[in-house]
Amino acid sequence: MLPPSRRIRRSSALAAAALALLASLSPTTALAEDIGPGSGPAAGSEVEPTPTPTPEPTPTPTPEPTPDPTPEPSPEPAPTPTQEPAPAPAEGDAPPPASTTEDESAPVVPTPQQAPGPVVVSGDDSIVVEATSAAGADVPIQFSISGGWTDSPVVVGACALSDEPVDSVWDFLDLDFLGYTFGTSFSTVEELAVGTYYGGCMWAPFSLANLFQYKFHSFTIEVKDPLPTVTVPADLNAVAVDADGAPVDFSVTGNDVIDGDLPVTCLKPGDVPVVSGDVLAIGTTTVTCSVVNSRDVEASDSFDVTVTAPQPTVSVPADALLEATGPAGAALDFTVTGADFTGAALTPTCRLTDGAPEDVVVTGATFPLGSTSVTCSVEDAWAGTADAAFVVEVVDTTGPVLDLPDDITVEATGPSGAAVEFVATATDLVVGPVPVTCTPASGSVFALGVTEVSCSATDEQAPILLRAPAVSDSFTVTVVEADEPGNVGGDTDTDDGTSDDGEVAAAEALPETGAPSLALPALLAGLLLLAGAALVRRRA
Repeated sequence: MLPPSRRIRRSSALAAAALALLASLSPTTALAEDIGPGSGPAAGSEVEPTPTPTPEPTPTPTPEPTPDPTPEPSPEPAPTPTQEPAPAPAEGDAPPPASTTEDESAPVVPTPQQAPGPVVVSGDDSIVVEATSAAGADVPIQFSISGGWTDSPVVVGACALSDEPVDSVWDFLDLDFLGYTFGTSFSTVEELAVGTYYGGCMWAPFSLANLFQYKFHSFTIEVKDPLPTVTVPADLNAVAVDADGAPVDFSVTGNDVIDGDLPVTCLKPGDVPVVSGDVLAIGTTTVTCSVVNSRDVEASDSFDVTVTAPQPTVSVPADALLEATGPAGAALDFTVTGADFTGAALTPTCRLTDGAPEDVVVTGATFPLGSTSVTCSVEDAWAGTADAAFVVEVVDTTGPVLDLPDDITVEATGPSGAAVEFVATATDLVVGPVPVTCTPASGSVFALGVTEVSCSATDEQAPILLRAPAVSDSFTVTVVEADEPGNVGGDTDTDDGTSDDGEVAAAEALPETGAPSLALPALLAGLLLLAGAALVRRRA
């Protein structure tokens, strides 16, 4: 709390003596703030003769003020007045001090003698400082004069303070005496409480010949009440621990030069009180802290607390390698999951990585032949996002399926054999029918006997790296000699199916394979065996 403003005390005996001396040198009851050349009667008006201190009871009128500060009248004859009657004293002038009768209701102010040149006061007319403690502040007060009569052998000065503006030298009697000086400079340091003070300084040369020369200067001092201060931390960051946010610790202090430490009140939006350790919501919260001193002066400052939510998570399947099941590729069932930092489930959205935003991919989708990247993402309630990707590669490693004829048997149509026509096809799962290459090719002339035909096919349209190896298979072509129609084994068939000797034709006893009859060779072999046996018995 502020101490009471300094109460102006009556001047001490020393102050009274010094000021009385100055007052005796200038008996005016009301003075201009700075008296110098130009003060007194208005410029252009007649200047009445200024009384010069002489032993005579009445001053000798002169046509204009004389600036010569000689202690005695000049030995030269004084200027003779004009033939006009001596002018009456101008309004506002008064007789010499010896014959002056003070009338407080209507004081008479003599015009002071003008100095040779102006007397200039150097110093701050308005001194403003800020209190540095409960007692106020140490206020430096420094003034000096120069010019005019300031080079006189003895110059006396004094300064004082008042609760009211200082307008007259007579106010010095009720001022708080600051000090005096024998010289042209005055300097002191005064401890003053918070408030506004009015001061005055007066200098005069100590010379009996210059009783009306002086310099009066007024000034003001303001000791300002310092504002309280509140100290807040720099902006803070925290990571949320749950959906409510995160507890945040902070330190704030308040201070006042006069009151000392002050309690600090902090509020968040909505004028909700907040203290260190409170949980602040996810996002940015502005905390405003304020203090009030004993004089109801308030100060405030603020800082931001940003609480961020940990990023959500998304889980995608491992990269997949699929075998094409058709021209469109292969279908894939997959599972993608997402969750925020609290564990709450989030619904992922999957899209083709290099596709348009509308290219959404769902489980069970068919992926084309080749490599496809899928990116799945989630977004939580606090605008946090996460994404992950997986790759689906579809290959065609299954070769075409060959469709070949069964083994073929034909009769020779000539000495070289026979020309044989056949049809061989192949179908691929992805591209459909593919060309088939057979060796020997269909329509070739096959020699008598058995010939193997090898056929192969491959998917020429698939990329080389994804292309299945060629597939191959074979079948045989048998060319046999042709027999005359109705003659099998040299016997002639009869209409009833028997031979000339009444036996069933051997051809009927053989399978219908087209091979020649074996009856005749068997008969010959039997006869040879009988002949051989008879020969053996004869030799025995």
